[in-house]
Formats: sequence, C-alpha cells, structure tokens
Amino acid sequence: MNFLKFNGSTIKDAFYEKNFSFLALIACLFLLPLSINLSSFFLFLAIGLKLVQLLFFKQELFMVNSLRRSSFIGLFLFIYIILISVGQSNLSYTISIFEGEFSHLTLFFLIPMLLSSKEDNMSLIISFFIGLAVACLYVLIMTFILQIGFDRNAFERILDIHHTYLAMYLLFFINFLLVKYFTNSQGATYKRNIIYGSIVIITFSIIFMLNSKVAVVIFSIILIGYLITYFSKKNTLRYILIFSVLILGIFLFNKKLSINYKRALDFRLEIWQESLNCIKESPFVGNLKMEEKDLLNLKHYLNGKYYLMDSNLNSHNQYLSIFLKYGIIGFLIIAIFIMNAINTLNKSTSKRCIKEAIGVGVIVLITFYIENVLDRHHGIVFCTVFYNYYLVAIQNENI
Repeated sequence: MNFLKFNGSTIKDAFYEKNFSFLALIACLFLLPLSINLSSFFLFLAIGLKLVQLLFFKQELFMVNSLRRSSFIGLFLFIYIILISVGQSNLSYTISIFEGEFSHLTLFFLIPMLLSSKEDNMSLIISFFIGLAVACLYVLIMTFILQIGFDRNAFERILDIHHTYLAMYLLFFINFLLVKYFTNSQGATYKRNIIYGSIVIITFSIIFMLNSKVAVVIFSIILIGYLITYFSKKNTLRYILIFSVLILGIFLFNKKLSINYKRALDFRLEIWQESLNCIKESPFVGNLKMEEKDLLNLKHYLNGKYYLMDSNLNSHNQYLSIFLKYGIIGFLIIAIFIMNAINTLNKSTSKRCIKEAIGVGVIVLITFYIENVLDRHHGIVFCTVFYNYYLVAIQNENI
C-alpha cells in the first residue's frame, strides 16, 4: 500500500503549497473512468484555479521546458485551425460550432500548465488507476444487482463509457505493470511475481469480455515487445509458457468472435473510403466548411448510401479525421508533438521510463486507427494529460 501513502502525502503537500489546480486535476483523472460529467467539472475547475494561482499566488506557469514547448505547439495548432475555419466559412459559423468542434482542442495548450514535477505527477497516474479499479468493481457489482451480463454493454449502460476507451485505459494499466514487472524481475520475490501476474490476467480478462479485437492485438504486441526486450536464456521456460498462454488466449478469442465483426469492418471501410474522397478535395489545409459528420453524411447522400447517412458517424479513424479536417499542414503540426518528446530525452532519462512511454504510444497510436479518440472527453483528456506526464517524466528524471 506504499503507493496510497505516496499519493496521500503528495495531495497533502499540494494543498499546503496552494496548488489547488493540481488537486482538481487529480480528481479529474480519478473520475475519468467513472463519470464524464464530474470529470469535466473538475477539469474546468482545475483550469480556473490555475488562473487564480497565477494571479494571486504568483506560481510558475510551466514546471519544465518541455511543457512550455508542448503548450506552444498546442496553441499554434489551435490558432491554425481557427484561422482555417474562419477563412473557409466565416467568424459567425466558427463561433456557432466552437463548443462542439474546437473547444476540446484548447486542452492541447492548457493541460501542460496544470502539471507539476515528476514526483507529484505520480499522483495523477495512481489516482487514475484507482478510479479505473473502482469503475470495474462498481460495474461488476451493478451487473449482479441489475442481473445483466458483465460486458461492454454493461459499462456503456452504467458508466456511459465506450468500450474502446475502457480497453485503452486497461491496456495503459497493463503496460505500466509489465514495465514494473520486467524491470524488477531480477530481484522480485516469487510472491510478488504471482501478484503481478494475477493482476495482469484479471485485467486482460476484462478486456477479453469487452470483445475488443484491436485491444487483444495491442496487448499481444506490447507483451511480445517486452518479452523480446528482456529475453534471457534463464527465462526460456517461463517465456515458452507465456507464449503458449498468449496463443491459446488469441485462439479462444477468435472463436468467440461472431460474423458481426466482419459486417462492422465492412461498414467502417465504406466510411473510410468516403473520408479519403473528402481528403482529396482539400489535402493541404483540410475542410472545415462543415462539421465532419455533416460532410461525410453529404457524401453518403450524394452516393446513395443512405444506410451510412442514417448512422451519423465520423471517420472512426483519427488519422483520416486529422487529414480530412486539418489537412497535411495540420497533421505536420501535430507530428511536432512527437518531435518534442524525442527532443526532451536526455542522458538521465531511464530506459524503463522510455519503454513505458513507448508502450503507451503504441496503445494510443493503434487505437487511433479505429476511433476518433481526440474528439471525446474520455480520449482527449487521457491523451493530453499523459502525453505531458511522460514529457515531465523523461526530462525530470529524479526519482
């Protein structure tokens, strides 16, 4: 329970230092898997309190240089998008759709202002994991009370969280555990290995019940990646056992899949095709004359695909969505975030921290392939907070 004591002491220190915006951000991360409304409230509160702290307590705006660069890139991206929207339509239209289309993009330059030092930021990840555990336990209890199945529909019905985001959170937790396990495997006790293994199996079991094919693929990739990275002849037997269990799990999961997945894939491929057609019309600066869903619905209508038009869906692919709305220029600006992370690396950055950050990057970038992650609160908050979390971690390597 050391991590709970650590989290409690950090929260206590933040209170005495009057860093109330950071406390609100901790609450936001804890509530992220549990309640989108409460999480949003505490995020707005964190931003408001940061402004108060800057005005009255003269606190620093950014803890490290990498956060300052991150905020600048985010602000540059935001200004570019607003100017394109105004240029392609008009100011009145841009204002009318601002809340739904552009307001969430402000997090790219606001979130870096809310983070603290690496040691303090550990409270964010701990609180998030506690909130995730509480969410899973709460849904499990409610399924018994409501007498419904413990599956993706239960999470959506009870907590209003899409299974893709829940799977992304669970994979994030597994990645954290795997790095911790493999890093400490040399001096770890048998009991500790059993605990780590059990938690990973339980977490993967929830992913298995969510029927998320991409989540199982991502899990396989990160597990195999760590196995290859930390391979040694002493662990050959253990690795053979793990690979056998992994192959068996994938086999059972494939048998569990139904024909609905093929239909869903065909459905998505048709949407991707229309997204590509939209991108070709304005490849460099994108198309912000209409909202993404309206633009795609118009294409579906003109092509006689009324069954797709009724679905009212976005691209369901973050890469296509970025090219469609912001063009090649917008995509290149977003790519600077990756360059900023690479530029932040220094001699003191531990390999463990780098591997952990790469694992999270793999999870998010693959999830981008099947979902517009940055368009929802569950996605944009997760990505912006933990991107900047790892910026601080790899620059401020002091614990």
